[in-house]
Amino acid sequence: MSAASIDGVLLLVVVVLLHTLALLGQKLESDRADLDTLKFVHALWRHGDRTPTKMIPSDQTNTLDKWTAKFDGLGQLTSDGAQQQFNLGRLAPKMSAFANLQGELKRINNAKSYKLRMAEMEYA
Repeated sequence: MSAASIDGVLLLVVVVLLHTLALLGQKLESDRADLDTLKFVHALWRHGDRTPTKMIPSDQTNTLDKWTAKFDGLGQLTSDGAQQQFNLGRLAPKMSAFANLQGELKRINNAKSYKLRMAEMEYA
């Protein structure tokens, strides 16, 4: 291959590469998130307080009857656990990034990332 044809092939590769990068840049611009519309929320948390799931055989004072009479048996949600779940249900919407519309969250611009900090949140 001559030097002129190599230069022509290199020029073609550079033009195709630049064109591809330009198209990719336009695609990335159009794929940015619309922060004004909530599309999906995934929340994950553990349950509230529960009774033990197993009895300790050597503990004679801790009987199954005591757990069954008050909490419907082993591994059941306690009244404290139910209250914890209720409080979490009331708190969860306030923890959303969109709650800042009510002024409950404050954005803090960190050089590395955005962090949301709770501002004067009511807990119950």
